[in-house]
Amino acid sequence: MKRGFSLLTLFILVCMTLAGCSESGGVESAKGTDTDAGGSGYFLWENTRITGYTDLGLRQKQLIVPAKCTELAYGALRENTTVEKITFENNDMQISQSAFWGCTSLSEISLPSNISEIPANCFQECSSLKKFTCPKNVQVIGKNAFMSCSELREIVLNEGLSKIANSAFFQCSSLKEISFPKTVTEIEESAFEGASAIAKISFSNGLKVIGLRAFYQCVALKNAELPETVTTLEDLAFTYCDSLESIRLPASLTELSKVAFGQTHPIEVYVKKDSLADREFDNYNDGTMTKLYY
Repeated sequence: MKRGFSLLTLFILVCMTLAGCSESGGVESAKGTDTDAGGSGYFLWENTRITGYTDLGLRQKQLIVPAKCTELAYGALRENTTVEKITFENNDMQISQSAFWGCTSLSEISLPSNISEIPANCFQECSSLKKFTCPKNVQVIGKNAFMSCSELREIVLNEGLSKIANSAFFQCSSLKEISFPKTVTEIEESAFEGASAIAKISFSNGLKVIGLRAFYQCVALKNAELPETVTTLEDLAFTYCDSLESIRLPASLTELSKVAFGQTHPIEVYVKKDSLADREFDNYNDGTMTKLYY
């Protein structure tokens, strides 16, 4: 009788221990299983598309998107405040808009190498992301892609990238330096607005358009030397750059906004003699500027 009671007690203790491990979320590295939407894996599925997380998936600090996944649906992995690292087994999959929006603990991610675009709102408000390297085939960084990534300090842009869309790095207040590859032709509206720590920008020949408010309130920027391929400089592009000391305007400019600049301190503007920037100086000079020739 005593032996039977002891075996029963042992059995109950084992079951309680296993249940506790299962519910604690103690496994922090999780690989999504090939279950359907109602299964017990870490992701919700529609065939080979991931559409969201299960409750268990929301408790993991590390997630591996399995090879069977061919697409992350709109907002599929957004607003997970626990996950810190996400990796992918399939390099040929698609990623939709807002995929990781609001993943506030996400600090490490390497996207599939064959994607051609960082979609709109992809990493918006990922406030723990410190460094990001664009996959080699990316051609466009979409609208609001890194908006309000307040801890983003380094972004490595790939050769082949052609456009940085509206507000892509809006309010990325820790970004210190940016280097554009020669393939970038357009920096759109407010792309780096409020990136208040940027002190150095390296432009490359190939750039044509700098959009409305592109570098508005980049208050740490001291110098800007636009390449001899820029044709368009739009309104407020370098306005309220409080540390700006000098800027070089290329002879290639054919469209120069009268309000591209707006400073509260002296600034030296270098122009090519007889260029548009030379002829139009009196129209865009806000009273703080001194014209010099290069």
